[in-house]
Amino acid sequence: MQRYESLEKVVKYAGAKKIAEIGVDKGQTTRHIIETCAPELYILVDIVRDPDLTEFIKSYPHIHYHIMPSVEAAKLVDERSFCLVFIDADHTYQAVKDDIAAWMPKVKVGGVLCGHDYGRPKWQVTPAVDEMFGKDVILHPENSIWEIIVKCKL
Repeated sequence: MQRYESLEKVVKYAGAKKIAEIGVDKGQTTRHIIETCAPELYILVDIVRDPDLTEFIKSYPHIHYHIMPSVEAAKLVDERSFCLVFIDADHTYQAVKDDIAAWMPKVKVGGVLCGHDYGRPKWQVTPAVDEMFGKDVILHPENSIWEIIVKCKL
């Protein structure tokens, strides 16, 4: 099962219609979520613009593509405005912690904060996620997805 297929299941299970994807790269996950989940609002954030993805989303007025550091992009959106935020950007320990800290307040209570590359020794996602959430993290080991349900206001 591919990362984007597992994310699709999380999106559908959560009933998420307002989504932010932090770290979109070439947009493979983005395209899949648009085509299978029909989000009402989809915010994309990356530090590099992909021209093919830019062209693909032109016909979707509810999709907004921000080319800037993820922590800066988080300042542009309201607190508790997303049903789901997916983090797959800079995989260094501090960057993962910074992304979690910046984007978790943007998720509605009962919504999902999730990310990719948990359990992969090459990246520092696992220690950052474990430190932030401990045993509360839900794992999807078949594709390295982690998730947390936002339970209360921070």
